[in-house]
Amino acid sequence: MSHPSKAHPFGPFTNPYYPPPPAQAPVQHAPWGPAPPAPAAIGVAPPNGAYALNRVYGHAGPVGPAHAPLPPPTWGYAPPVAPAAAPAPAPAPRRVHFAPASPTPLNPAQLSRVVPASIFRSPNNSANSSVDTSPAARNYALPQAPPRIVLGGRQPPGMPHEAHPNFKLNSNHMISCRGKMYVNIERLYHSRKFGDSPTTPDMEHLIELVAGSADPRGEAEQWRAYWRRDWEYVKDSVMVDALRHKMAQYPEILAELLATGNADIIDAEDPSNTLGRALMGFRAEVAPRRR
Repeated sequence: MSHPSKAHPFGPFTNPYYPPPPAQAPVQHAPWGPAPPAPAAIGVAPPNGAYALNRVYGHAGPVGPAHAPLPPPTWGYAPPVAPAAAPAPAPAPRRVHFAPASPTPLNPAQLSRVVPASIFRSPNNSANSSVDTSPAARNYALPQAPPRIVLGGRQPPGMPHEAHPNFKLNSNHMISCRGKMYVNIERLYHSRKFGDSPTTPDMEHLIELVAGSADPRGEAEQWRAYWRRDWEYVKDSVMVDALRHKMAQYPEILAELLATGNADIIDAEDPSNTLGRALMGFRAEVAPRRR
């Protein structure tokens, strides 16, 4: 074979000429790691639907030698089944029996004992304005509500402008309690918010400050942090004890209280009606002993 450099303008070259080797495909080395899974064998879907079941459960198809048959079904006991609930029996038909004849009607004399005659009067009759009550109807009449006594505030119709001013807390009735004099039971009541007996000189000075104030309620509110912890539980008994001292020293006020009978006493200045409940409770306690 002649050297190609002989035809070259600068040739010929002294190095021998070797033709290049034929091109070969690059060698692919095996990758590191587990081998990828082999592709699943694909067969012909039989007409009985087994191919779809094989795809669902991941089994090989039944076509070809590479496809294994389906595993046999596993046998076992079925779970217990609750018995069917029996339907409820149909309700028995109700039978209504009517009396063969209507009740015997009342005669006018019997009817007047139950129903007042004024109901049957005409609306234009002036006598219909005052309906009388038959003796039998009085047994079924609703009891009337007891009268109400309102201390302070707006009075109900028919009551004086200031009903029973002696029952109020700030009435001018000096009382003596445990060796001390108080202008009224209002000062005694609010001073008891700090205890029955002072334990320190500061607490004693605070009790005297409230007892001597013209506005004991407002003065006690300024020192609310020093109130006794059980005040909400004992305030009713403290009010009754203060009223007991007042009634014992003023018998005419006790007689005025007993004369109220069963009337409801309401303190318009106190939403909880502590004074009214104490007066009614003390009246119920003393009234049986005065009979």
